[in-house]
Amino acid sequence: ETAEGFDDCLKQHETWTTEIASSFKDCQEASSAHARLQLECGDQQTHFESSLCQYAARSAEHCLCHERMVAYYLRQSAAAKTLEVNRQADFEAASRIDCLLGVVNFTDTNGSVTKSNLLETCKKATFNTSHLTIVYGSAPAESVFCNATQGKPCSSEWLVTEYEDKAWSVAAPARACTPCPAVASLTTTPTTTTTSGAPPAPCELLAPQAFDGKTAIPLPDTCQASGNEARTVIVWIKNGGTPNSWEIFHQGILGVSKVWGVKPGRPEVWGYYNYFADNGGKSFAFELDTWHHFGVTWDGVNYAFYFDGLLWASGTHSQAFATSGGAFYGGPHESAAAGREYLFFKGEASDLRYWSKALSIEEVAYYAGLPRSVA
Repeated sequence: ETAEGFDDCLKQHETWTTEIASSFKDCQEASSAHARLQLECGDQQTHFESSLCQYAARSAEHCLCHERMVAYYLRQSAAAKTLEVNRQADFEAASRIDCLLGVVNFTDTNGSVTKSNLLETCKKATFNTSHLTIVYGSAPAESVFCNATQGKPCSSEWLVTEYEDKAWSVAAPARACTPCPAVASLTTTPTTTTTSGAPPAPCELLAPQAFDGKTAIPLPDTCQASGNEARTVIVWIKNGGTPNSWEIFHQGILGVSKVWGVKPGRPEVWGYYNYFADNGGKSFAFELDTWHHFGVTWDGVNYAFYFDGLLWASGTHSQAFATSGGAFYGGPHESAAAGREYLFFKGEASDLRYWSKALSIEEVAYYAGLPRSVA
């Protein structure tokens, strides 16, 4: 009986271990398959994130190229428009001179027409210059959405959209996201870039910065002038919809002649009851979401405004400034902000450069032709 019972026990044990072995084998195979799938998914995730980074980088290159070509087109168009206006004025002047010469050479044979009448006609005459009007084309629209941060992985919003909101996320969560290679960020530490063809700026803030129309960025001491010292400010600007009274650069506390606020949209430098501006009826076209290069120079008496690398307006200003205090990027000092919220800039800006001298036309054009910094 004991032998028979032991034999039955062995048979039952064999059945039980066979079943366990089969289940264990299935489990091992499933675990191995799961590990392979995890590795494959991880590789695909890395490839997915890397591809998005490459796409964002190539998009940024495309957008920078597009923006540079549009800026070049705008500079050429602005130059052509100046020549167009001058040529029309020359034609009108020549036509009027021809009319006046006709008066000088006129001989009245019957007394019905006098030289005085003809002279008055010449003075009031208008001349058709439509044949000298140039029809300008328009720059092609962007073929991609030009936002350097668009599509970059690993932000909290991106993780939710691409991974965490997916049905499979709970059972198979994504592994740690691999962000795009880091890029230089905005810093208030002054830097100097050595360039050929123009003097290096003692103060540069090159990285793109977004402005919310409410705050400004303090600038280092190398971006400041004293009294009526010469200075130059150049910067790339993309208007975000604010009125033309906004400031892109501000130095000084509120007080007559103590402020030096640069208002590109007018254009004007505001000194609180002491200012200089382009009074020739011309204004800058800071269209929404379009990058333009802007510059202003001051040598203590003479000023000049630049738009997309071209001299736009210039003149003299006899009242000296007494600038002192800190400088700000994108808006005013707090002493000037109360009740003047319109002075804050809303939009994006990059490549702010400052000199304690007035750059020449060629030097401003040189910097306007450099590639714009992108995030």
